[in-house]
Amino acid sequence: MADSYGFLRLRGAGRDTGNLLEELRERTLPAWSADGLRCWGVWQGLFGIGSNELLVMAGAPGDRPDLDFRRALPADAEVIDALPLVSTVRPQTIGRLPAEGVYVFRFFDVRLADCDAIVALSREAWETFEDTDRYVRGRIVAALVAGEGLPDGFEPARLERALAGLERDGLVVRAADGRVRLP
Repeated sequence: MADSYGFLRLRGAGRDTGNLLEELRERTLPAWSADGLRCWGVWQGLFGIGSNELLVMAGAPGDRPDLDFRRALPADAEVIDALPLVSTVRPQTIGRLPAEGVYVFRFFDVRLADCDAIVALSREAWETFEDTDRYVRGRIVAALVAGEGLPDGFEPARLERALAGLERDGLVVRAADGRVRLP
């Protein structure tokens, strides 16, 4: 029996996703959990969606065609798109994603006349990506998944900032002796 999945594209009332993400974490996700619905991932777009939009994937065990993925959303969240989905290859489980990273969604259309501009913007975004904390967070998780120590080459304050974010998001655990591991 296949699991049930839902995709939501949400728009918050503000200029960014801060309030929307907070409401999702504090109210929506606990309400979903009570129904057996698990958040598989929440993404802020780097390219192709508004700065006040989130992509949300959720799953529930078993075939549940009546499952309402719009249930308990924040009052000021506008649902731009909602799709029930069936897993083909991935995800293989409704559990949380094991690592941060760059995830690509196939819901992206580009007019031919805009291709050159989009390629230029994408190139610029990639060149500046390595300067972000998200890049450091991804390098940390990749190293831990590979069974290695923390990556070298980052200034201590930047590494600590990334570790604190990963720990806050439940993606790493620090032992009493300071060692870092995956949960």
